[in-house]
Amino acid sequence: MSIETVGNLVPQVKDPGTEFVLGEIETNYLRIPASDGVVLSALLFRPEIPTTKVFMLIPGLNGAALGGFHDYRPLAKELVRKGFSLLILNMRSSNAFTTAEFEDCKIDITAAIEWLKKNDLCRIALFGTSLGGPRIMYYTSQGSDSAIEVMGLIASIRSPYLAMTDGPGRDHMDALDEVLIKARKLVAEGKQFVPVSFDYFLPGRPQIMSAKSFLSFFGSPDDTQASTIMHGHHVKVPTLIIHGTSDEVSHPNNSKDIYESLISAPERKLIFVEGANHYLTAGWICETYAKLVTRWVAEKMSS
Repeated sequence: MSIETVGNLVPQVKDPGTEFVLGEIETNYLRIPASDGVVLSALLFRPEIPTTKVFMLIPGLNGAALGGFHDYRPLAKELVRKGFSLLILNMRSSNAFTTAEFEDCKIDITAAIEWLKKNDLCRIALFGTSLGGPRIMYYTSQGSDSAIEVMGLIASIRSPYLAMTDGPGRDHMDALDEVLIKARKLVAEGKQFVPVSFDYFLPGRPQIMSAKSFLSFFGSPDDTQASTIMHGHHVKVPTLIIHGTSDEVSHPNNSKDIYESLISAPERKLIFVEGANHYLTAGWICETYAKLVTRWVAEKMSS
């Protein structure tokens, strides 16, 4: 068993704000066609010396590559310094989350991985943040890919529904079940695009979606494939789980349960970061995560 807790690895640093700190790194904006005709976008950061190693990051919630509370700049700098490229995929759901379906993540991830292979980035570390965790686990459950050498989950969740049981909305489970009953009824009546809403998944960020999409992302385990622990037994590569002890969205118990689900992984490691919240916020949190994640990936893919 490999579980440890670490503290802040860097001095307190200020948010560089609008300062452009990636100017020394080659940065590419990609347009990647998926098999069904949807064109995805992505950001690719490359080291100066060509590499076959790439860290592929799948975002959480609506799947947007940038925006929100995350600061991926330190991660990009650390990875590039260690000879990795970094690809952050912008999921199709980022453009139409209110009508998206969770299972489309398989098409999106497949398209990005095929693009990487065609461009000689064939040694892949596949990571997901928050709801990106269920995305990469569902992808893995659909078939193995030898290009993926390691996997990782950052501030991930069991599933949106199960994460709520000990998350900020834990006192509103009955209300959620009522919304799900309504959504199932609407879908059964052919009214899948009628909107439903729920206020308690994320503090101050209500979810308003079509009935079918709400079930797809936020439904119970009988409604959706959006789960890490449901698919954990499919993972057969070394896997890192990293989680903040002060996560206000996803209780640390989520990562403990994900760790326990990885029964087929040849190696698994769970790191708790003392005092870190749910997001890779600018400052010591994103800097510490960048160092811990890069150190582990570089060690596992050192050959």
